[in-house]
Amino acid sequence: MWSLCPLSSRCTEALRVFMKKENMTRKITLTTNDISQRQWSTLILELNSMSKTWKRFGVEIKINGRNSERIIKWGNKNNDDKDGSTVSHT
Repeated sequence: MWSLCPLSSRCTEALRVFMKKENMTRKITLTTNDISQRQWSTLILELNSMSKTWKRFGVEIKINGRNSERIIKWGNKNNDDKDGSTVSHT
């Protein structure tokens, strides 16, 4: 059986080292001053959109902020939700 790498034990070791480095956690803190509720909601929804996009590349972004879960839930809602607030466009 042929190996993809002629030095398979070296490749395995290099891959193991790479995987250890890849799983590093980093944290960033954003501080806002004089931001309106509308701007705050937009910022949270933009960060959530970025989080969804980056997820396919293996990056997991967690958003922790005041009312962020509620804002994201509201922002991801579509008009087909059965919450009684849908508007029929005929």
